[in-house]
Amino acid sequence: SLNLKGEMDLGTSFAPEVGVAQMGADYIAILGYDDAATSPSITLQGLEGLVVGVRGGETDVFSFQNGQAILDPQYDYIYVVVMNLTRASREAECHETSYTILTGPGEQPHLPDRTLITPNFRPPRVELSP
Repeated sequence: SLNLKGEMDLGTSFAPEVGVAQMGADYIAILGYDDAATSPSITLQGLEGLVVGVRGGETDVFSFQNGQAILDPQYDYIYVVVMNLTRASREAECHETSYTILTGPGEQPHLPDRTLITPNFRPPRVELSP
């Protein structure tokens, strides 16, 4: 199962204490956009990533355009996938890169790069430490 690095409300920012390890990815859920009258705007600083919007049995995938993605607010779930695509020369030299996600109201929603049929989607959850 897939675990979330964290959750954040629309209108807040997210900067985890530990960044993403080389060749790794973090998954962050965006919450509170269904109450917004405008389209949610998501900005990623420091690393590359994608935004995923799930609605019914379909998943739309968005690339960041100049570090920003603006979505239609009608999704059941929205996630940011933050990726560290750099490769360490040796495993012992693997390091993490920090990042920040900013959210707020956006203007015109972007069109998705692609739409996937996902009838069996189950939302990931935050894994709590014991």
